[in-house]
Amino acid sequence: MRQMKASPIYLRAIGEAALSGVRIDEGPAEIMLKEFGRYLDDAPGFAREVLGATLYPFQDRVLASLSSGKAVAVRSCHGPGKTATDAMAVLWFLATRFPARVPCTAATYPQLSSILWPECARWMRSTRLERHLEWTATMIRLRGAEEEHFAIARSAAKGENISGFHAPHLLYIVDEASGVPDHIMEAVDGALTTEGAKILMTGNPTKRSGRFFRVFHQERAMWTLFHVGPGDSPQVSKAWVENMRRKYGEASPVYLVRAL
Repeated sequence: MRQMKASPIYLRAIGEAALSGVRIDEGPAEIMLKEFGRYLDDAPGFAREVLGATLYPFQDRVLASLSSGKAVAVRSCHGPGKTATDAMAVLWFLATRFPARVPCTAATYPQLSSILWPECARWMRSTRLERHLEWTATMIRLRGAEEEHFAIARSAAKGENISGFHAPHLLYIVDEASGVPDHIMEAVDGALTTEGAKILMTGNPTKRSGRFFRVFHQERAMWTLFHVGPGDSPQVSKAWVENMRRKYGEASPVYLVRAL
């Protein structure tokens, strides 16, 4: 059987692991990277070709920015597909580098356990990822390297829940970020010290204070920012937007936050 030539991006993924002091010898990590390492800098391509996603334009742009940058934040209306974007980012990061850790947090644990984590399972299902990654109620782990390489769901109730994660490749996912307290985000900041660290924050802009608000105002120069409105996603119906306008009024905070 003809041996497939390793791609330069795959070799870089292996090289980055070696520079981190990690030896990869025909184990689960190398097998995974041989299959998915070419997507190291291409989260949109991974979402399309591995997960089978048909990306909305905003999802393509967000995932591309996360591929090339370090800090991405998305404020959106209700229901455009931002949690799906979070889930795709989790799986892309786990599949394309080693060792990696992906702590995921939200203001409440049900946001993780009932929304984000099932979304990750949905995108994993019936894909090649199932050969490599194991989904559980609180973790997604690389089979055979469960202690080194994983995503984990942790609520933002306590700073210690989300601090202390360190790895050569680290991605923090902060869902419904408006509700995450500042002291939790300070704990996250303390972990983003390595060159391979990234963060993706998403949420509805429900507050005019707190870290998520400041990211779009005082701290905007340090982030790649996106505003996703109802016209950016076919998941948000025009009838729903109009009903919200009639029900609450165009000047209502509910309408401005949830529907625009």
